[in-house]
Amino acid sequence: MAFASGVKKLRKVNVSGNSKFRNSHIFTLCQNCHFLEELIVLKSTSKLSVIRQMANAIRQRPQLRSLAFSGSHDKISEFIDALVNLKGLTCLELSWSCISDEVLCAVAEEGLPLRKLSLQYSIGYGYHGISRLLRKCNHLHYLDLESTEYLNDQRVGELSLLLGNLNFVKLNRNRELTDLSLFAIMRNCPLITEIRMESTSLGKKKVEENFLVVNYSHVKFLYLANNLWLGDRSLTILASVCPNLEIMDLSDCGTHSKGAIEVLRRCCKIQRLDLAHLGYKEFPFKVNFEVPTLFVLNLSWSIIGNEELSLISKNCYNLKELKLEYCSKITASGVKQVVKDCKQLRMISLYSCKNISTDVIAWMLLARSSLRKITFASDTGRRDLSLRHGCVVGWDLSGGWLGLSGRWLGFRGITNVTDSLFTR
Repeated sequence: MAFASGVKKLRKVNVSGNSKFRNSHIFTLCQNCHFLEELIVLKSTSKLSVIRQMANAIRQRPQLRSLAFSGSHDKISEFIDALVNLKGLTCLELSWSCISDEVLCAVAEEGLPLRKLSLQYSIGYGYHGISRLLRKCNHLHYLDLESTEYLNDQRVGELSLLLGNLNFVKLNRNRELTDLSLFAIMRNCPLITEIRMESTSLGKKKVEENFLVVNYSHVKFLYLANNLWLGDRSLTILASVCPNLEIMDLSDCGTHSKGAIEVLRRCCKIQRLDLAHLGYKEFPFKVNFEVPTLFVLNLSWSIIGNEELSLISKNCYNLKELKLEYCSKITASGVKQVVKDCKQLRMISLYSCKNISTDVIAWMLLARSSLRKITFASDTGRRDLSLRHGCVVGWDLSGGWLGLSGRWLGFRGITNVTDSLFTR
């Protein structure tokens, strides 16, 4: 490859999903990039010739510290021999792969200094291989076992005892895992700060009373979206034992308004809370106490009305970002109350709020100078609008120009806005 000679000082190469990048090019890159430390080749094909070429490529750079590769590694001795030769490997990602216990056991026997391991959506290996690896490589900080074929509560409990240095774990889409797995990780991994258990069976089993007397103050980030069994009782327990939570994602978790209230009440450091699709039956979502630390709140697709919104604006007065998409009960008066009370508000999303007209947007810009972004779509099907306060950006409502407080706002064709509300 002609350009390879000109990139000898590259330390990181990512060619994931590049259909035009041939496997022989990977070999050439590894051969010519003398300082290469990180190689990412995800979503590649799984032909045996590809695996052999990959093995030949990484042999050229035994100083690799990070390798991410997807494909079929099952019983490919060439790949195993090349992999275990990376004596300084600290990050290994074999996601979307067909691997075997043989590969994991080989890594374990070599005692590679792994700090990060990701096997999300990988198949072919089992509990024997992963437990053997974790016993030998017990200094992991990051572990991703999303969508496995073998995990259950008992096995998570056993593995958690081997992960005393773990900071991050991702166990999404493991349907056999319940609250027992979550508490086992929090109890046995004293350095854990972030847990992701989306689309599991959290809430399906009741935890024992002895869990309630333990303070898991090290846990700061919980991502528990799409757990339909997760109800008020489980959330109340979590709120009582995780007082230092800063970010919590409870989107698509069904009816849990009372539990969400307890999270806001007891987690005095909460900064971001995702309650999309929040539902309730007998306990309305009324925040009647101050939550000064809350900066980001997502209530999209929820059944809250102006009364609940008024309490939120009064007691969550430091909000900077608020999502109210598809909240059909709120009206302009509720939105105006938020804008009045939340003096640091920078972003608000009113997409498909059918009872709010575009007229309120002009008032919002005048009333709150901190606003930088508004996402809106009228009931007549107009496109999303993102308004950056202080910039000459606006919309055309009547075929002409709209002037606000000396600033002229002109129509500009803005496409749908995708914001990263809960991306850290």
